[in-house]
Amino acid sequence: MVYIITDGELVKIGVAKNVENRLKGLQTANGRKLRVVYVFDGNMGLEKALHRTFKEYKTIAANEWFKVDLNVLESGLKKYKKGKLDVAKAKHKARFINVKTPNKKIDYTGVKKLDRRKDIRSRRKDLLDDIRSQIETSVKMISYAPLVNKYGFTKPEITFFVRSSRLSKSVFTHNSNIAKKIN
Repeated sequence: MVYIITDGELVKIGVAKNVENRLKGLQTANGRKLRVVYVFDGNMGLEKALHRTFKEYKTIAANEWFKVDLNVLESGLKKYKKGKLDVAKAKHKARFINVKTPNKKIDYTGVKKLDRRKDIRSRRKDLLDDIRSQIETSVKMISYAPLVNKYGFTKPEITFFVRSSRLSKSVFTHNSNIAKKIN
């Protein structure tokens, strides 16, 4: 897959088998929030061709990053080989990947390691208290999706916390009971 990722100022054109994992890898080394703009079916040949298409916008480092306006980028993609690329489909694929990644990112710049741990423990405790409260009082099924944005953890992290605190059976039972009431 050929991906195009932006940090709001620069654009990276690259290739990866798993764009979501690539985004996560790039994000750890980037101080700005990254998002996927396009994902095309293609290989290194397409990647190299897009590098040549946008070569005038390459950064000084001359790597895979380009300083190009997103409108100019889209226009160039639409013109590439007389409309050969399905830009709308590529945008849709990118949106799907961006939805999977949590929106809320905690910035720990300048925060001591001990304070980071305290913050994570505090958010984890609040998350688990929230889930316990939902089990006791809610008439709706428990979904982790809203908790991702609220507490800044990913779904796998929330699942791990729920399992490690032995709440997964309670969540399952609660959701099963709600499902029975609906049917």
